[in-house]
Amino acid sequence: MEIPTKQDFDELQRQVAELRSVIDVMLTRIDAPKTVKVEDIAKMEGISKSQLNGREQYLLPRFGVSAYPEGVRRWDLDEYLEWRSVDPRVRYEMWQEHLERKRQNSITA
Repeated sequence: MEIPTKQDFDELQRQVAELRSVIDVMLTRIDAPKTVKVEDIAKMEGISKSQLNGREQYLLPRFGVSAYPEGVRRWDLDEYLEWRSVDPRVRYEMWQEHLERKRQNSITA
């Protein structure tokens, strides 16, 4: 049996913190509409709102495009949880492909 390292404990603490934030959001939303805002996602991802609006936008469902046409940017909780289940590296690769398509469309337009 392998002895756990400090990095193993740090990773476990990070995962527990993420799980707690997901549970907190879910509990606070039991009676509320089942939507999440950028602020909620920032807490669950363990980063700041500014990071989500900048370089970490790939962590947002639909790459930051709101599921609702009016008001604050928000998404259905189930949509976010499904998106969150995708490995962050895969989401990042999808984001890069999305940006490349946008660049190509702007060039041809």
